[in-house]
Amino acid sequence: MSRFKKDSTQLPATKEEIDSGSHKLATLKEWLVNIVGNRTLGRRVKRNEVRAVVGMGWRCTWKETDDGGRKPKARFFTKGFLDGRLVDTYVGTPSVAGINIVCLFIMSTGMEMGAADVTAAFLTSKDHNAERVGATLPSVLPRVPEVNPFKDIPDDKYEELRRMAAEYEPGGTYLVEMGLYGLPCAAQFFDHKLEGVCKELGFKRMDTAIAVKALPEGGRAQAIVMNWIDDLLTGAPPKEHKILQETLNRRLGFGSVCVIGEGLERKFSGVDISRVSMEEIHLSQVSYLKNTDTAPLWEILKEKRPSKP
Repeated sequence: MSRFKKDSTQLPATKEEIDSGSHKLATLKEWLVNIVGNRTLGRRVKRNEVRAVVGMGWRCTWKETDDGGRKPKARFFTKGFLDGRLVDTYVGTPSVAGINIVCLFIMSTGMEMGAADVTAAFLTSKDHNAERVGATLPSVLPRVPEVNPFKDIPDDKYEELRRMAAEYEPGGTYLVEMGLYGLPCAAQFFDHKLEGVCKELGFKRMDTAIAVKALPEGGRAQAIVMNWIDDLLTGAPPKEHKILQETLNRRLGFGSVCVIGEGLERKFSGVDISRVSMEEIHLSQVSYLKNTDTAPLWEILKEKRPSKP
């Protein structure tokens, strides 16, 4: 899909850049915090203990920042998932009509609107499949230095992660416990987790990606949550909305969270949401369409691109 996206903010790093050490700290943090810290991989297993075994690899990129700079990003992901077994991969895609209805409902009821994205959503979502997968680590893993190189990780936490990392050996095969990037069912793991959390909070899923909270005796919904994988759109009366966002943050862990107040904008699932006032919301897909390059589509179809009238 990256072929159809213009001006991507995630640019691949070159081999020369990686060899120079540009992503050394990024890979170490991904390994220590996201993989080891979340216990994404469990006990060591033999081939006959799991249904399939996948390899692990790195994807190193540069993320462009708002100030024109860039910072290194690293993802530790599964590769070579060729097993033909049946796994539940469905998470659904929120329709534009669904987003329109949710925004209209929030506006018409005078609710406060918010948005958030969940940090490490897949890596903190349990694999609930009956048949399990093992992951084989690369022959070389990031070296964990004795001295903590990270300013945002306390020394005692770093020592704990360092001890945990020592349990894993390069080339070993370990049970996949969480939704590793690259697994075809990883997004479904998080969707299952989110649905469970929402149910505990009194929400009922009404349609793909939409859950509402209503009084037991019925009546109008008191709050609403819509999700596109790990991006959330929320609505509730102001006081209740603050509590809702704080509760979801504690249960899921947000990377960013905001209230879409008057005069503010936020993108959600390819739709630009602008809350002009409490009574007016503008929805647009202009930025999505501007950043979509359809030229590769005509190459795939082997057809001539029609000229503009």
